[in-house]
Amino acid sequence: QQSLLKDMALCGHQIMSNMNSVLEAQRLGHGKVELFLSKFRVTDLLHHSCTMVKHLATNKSIVLMWDFFPKTLSECQLEGDFDRLSQVMVNLLSNAIKFSPESMKVNIRAIVSAEFDL
Repeated sequence: QQSLLKDMALCGHQIMSNMNSVLEAQRLGHGKVELFLSKFRVTDLLHHSCTMVKHLATNKSIVLMWDFFPKTLSECQLEGDFDRLSQVMVNLLSNAIKFSPESMKVNIRAIVSAEFDL
């Protein structure tokens, strides 16, 4: 019974997320989207995004694995809207899990490639 409640809560959350995405798309079309810039590490974005979809992967016995290259930039700070980037990552990961057969792996690889001053 708890599993059913958990799934219902997840579905409700997903429906709200989809509705918010539609509203965001409308605001974007009207130029009314506000970005909230912050500095964060690539590893923080990957970890957060994987945590958000972990339950989906677990339900299908899918293993989530993530990595980034080059390793020397593990502490590199990015500047962007963390919530919006996370939303994109969660959407991509959700689709990867949804369309993957059970007991498979979903691999996420981020490649940091930019010119910047250290």
